[in-house]
Amino acid sequence: MSTFSPDLLSAPAEKIFYALTMFPYPSGVGLHAGHASVFTINDVIARYKTMSGYTVLNPFGFDAFGLPTENYALQENKLAREVTDTNKAMFLDQVKALNISFDYERVIDTSMPDYYKWTQWIFVKLMEAGLVYRDEKFVNRCPDCQTVLANDQVVDGKCERCKSETFQKKHMQWFIKITDYADRLIEDLDSLDRPEETKITQKNWIGRSEGCEIDFTIPNSDTILTVFTTRPDTLYGVTAVVLAPENTLIDDLLSNDKKIEVQSYRETTIAKTAVQRQQDAGEKKTGVFSGLYALHPLTGDSVPVWFADYVLMDYGSGAVMMVPAHDERDREFAQKFNIPVKQVIAQIDTENNEQSPIRFNIGKKSGEDISEGPAIYTNIGNDIWGFIYTKESYTGTGVLINSAQFDGMDSTEAKSAIIAHLESLGCGKKKITYRLRDRSVSRQRYRGSPIPVYYDENNIPQPIPESELPVVLPLDVTDFKPKGKSPLEDHPTFKYYEKDGKTYLRECDTLDTFMCSSFYFLRFPDTHNDEALIRKELADKCLPVDFYSGGKEHSVGHLLYSRFIHKFLYDQGYVPSPEPFKKLVHQGMVLGADGRKMGKRYNNGVDPLEIVEKYGSDAVRTYLMFMGPIEADKVRNDNALNGIKKFLDRVEKLPSNEWYNTHNDDVIATIHDTIIKVTEDIESYKFNTAVSKLMIAVNTIYDHKSIDAEHLAIIGQLLAPFAPILAQQLWEQTGHVDDIAFSAWPVADTNKITLKPINFPIQINGKMRGTLTVPAGISEQELLGLVHADETLSKYLTGTTKKVIFVADKIMNIINN
Repeated sequence: MSTFSPDLLSAPAEKIFYALTMFPYPSGVGLHAGHASVFTINDVIARYKTMSGYTVLNPFGFDAFGLPTENYALQENKLAREVTDTNKAMFLDQVKALNISFDYERVIDTSMPDYYKWTQWIFVKLMEAGLVYRDEKFVNRCPDCQTVLANDQVVDGKCERCKSETFQKKHMQWFIKITDYADRLIEDLDSLDRPEETKITQKNWIGRSEGCEIDFTIPNSDTILTVFTTRPDTLYGVTAVVLAPENTLIDDLLSNDKKIEVQSYRETTIAKTAVQRQQDAGEKKTGVFSGLYALHPLTGDSVPVWFADYVLMDYGSGAVMMVPAHDERDREFAQKFNIPVKQVIAQIDTENNEQSPIRFNIGKKSGEDISEGPAIYTNIGNDIWGFIYTKESYTGTGVLINSAQFDGMDSTEAKSAIIAHLESLGCGKKKITYRLRDRSVSRQRYRGSPIPVYYDENNIPQPIPESELPVVLPLDVTDFKPKGKSPLEDHPTFKYYEKDGKTYLRECDTLDTFMCSSFYFLRFPDTHNDEALIRKELADKCLPVDFYSGGKEHSVGHLLYSRFIHKFLYDQGYVPSPEPFKKLVHQGMVLGADGRKMGKRYNNGVDPLEIVEKYGSDAVRTYLMFMGPIEADKVRNDNALNGIKKFLDRVEKLPSNEWYNTHNDDVIATIHDTIIKVTEDIESYKFNTAVSKLMIAVNTIYDHKSIDAEHLAIIGQLLAPFAPILAQQLWEQTGHVDDIAFSAWPVADTNKITLKPINFPIQINGKMRGTLTVPAGISEQELLGLVHADETLSKYLTGTTKKVIFVADKIMNIINN
């Protein structure tokens, strides 16, 4: 195997290319088909760029802290460090068997002190910048992993690792204020080279909402219920205020009976996941009336205050205004608990062009049979509008009705007008909120970077001085089974911190693994530097990462948090760019032959190394790239793999044919044309079509029974990113003694590309009218001129040409009036 360990300090910045793939968890399962696919994708780019004259950084490492490795160690009843070391060695052997050109001198392990020193250093810097705090909040908790989980670590209400149902529990936690960067995280997305799906996913996760806060007062008290809404235009339709069960703002005002009822409801709510709370509909809706009423800020009407679990504490202030006529969840709740419905947005019926009836629900309670109610008419401005009753909630835009001085106003305009009115009265203000929440980062588990904090004599958290980092995780912890608290709390010495002759208590929770993975790409250029996160010279040369590949399932986890940490470090002057990655691609999933996700569940998995042993690494690599576009899911197909093996066997046999070292102009033309096409395909990440072009070229060689050493060497070079072992063999067979991996990527000689004439089909208004014999590669304008000059075809060109559909070397369709 070639050695790929670049001298970055000597290389000019413009000729450094940083290729990186997401590093794996060394969990014990080992290399799977997804790893093999994404590693090969990255390797094709790295090898191509190396041959194109770049100094390529293509490193590898292990995301070794966190639940995956710790859970595997518990499963195997082994020490976590032992498991990590064993699995790392296995992974490296597997990756090398695939002939991946990683820089094995820069391998990092996030669970080693020389790495997590910088995890702790970043935490301290965040703390100094006021972006870290400790607070007691309701958080997700996994009953099996016995630890807190961040929102992105809960999928459909379940722990992403062990699949247990999670629940909400109030817990003292460390948080990082990613919300301070919410706007920048959204605004900068538009300029990034990312899959559009990832941009949309991150925007939705951050969830920027523009609206307003509105104050509802509780009579005879100083209590104000502040709600956030994106629909202030529906304010006059409020018939209740609803609080999240966790909201304790009015607890002191509740009667004794209501306190008992509300507390019982809260205990029931805790057993539900956030997803279940949002999904419960219709008769499943639950709630408790508080016995209190709030005053509507504009009408002065009394509206009841309820607790309901479909309202979440982390949305706004944990309180919402209920508008059943214009929100489906509110309507379901109102229908069950007999709360009035008042429609204030009139939907215009656009089925005809005349003034049309508008539907609304004024003065009725949900559930009543009002479908046969008569139409009524009223004046809005100078127009007469007709209204009919309906049972459905209307969530769209329209015209305001039953809204005092705002009647007749377009609902979009009314939003600003009502906000301005609220601000003038001092009972509301414009507000921007986010779905994104500050990231909880402390975990009650053993395998994680210790949090570099101690508690002073006033129990105030203080950072460990930088000179004392890293705070080393003790390796003598043998009982690290989850118990709901950090195992480090029971360690005889770790939990104590000595300073100036005094003993203090350390923080014993550990940091979530996201902290380690959010900056690992910064360490690779300067892996062995113990004095700085990364030298400025290397940061300026290597950052941002040029090409980053990995799964789209990390869109709202690692890919979002790495952007946040990088922006923070940019603000602090440690990195030269506000974004960590120039180009991001997501590989599709490799599915089993049955079209389902590979794994034990369906008994359809396959060990990539078993396939390597059977077919060779070149065949496996080339097959993985040939299966389809990078981003598409691919179904395992052994027949296709056999086809790739046969293709490579045909290439290998080329020097042994009796017609080897013969000359043919058509073959030479094809090979130089293939240089252009394969180069274009690799540059645009169309690896499957690049392999297809190589197959066509080899077929042409066999068809003409001719190939010389010079052009066989070129075939080897074009094949090198995909099948490096065979490529090196061809390189040596054609008289070369150096490493093909560092040879110069071939450049096509266009003078040798002979364009054969082709019969070009011509359609006019969709009908075939004839063909023209023209040179391959003819342009649209050249061909159009020949059509007009042709006696037979030109007679069909009556009228004006509206459109020309042109597919190079395939077809032309001229659309005429």
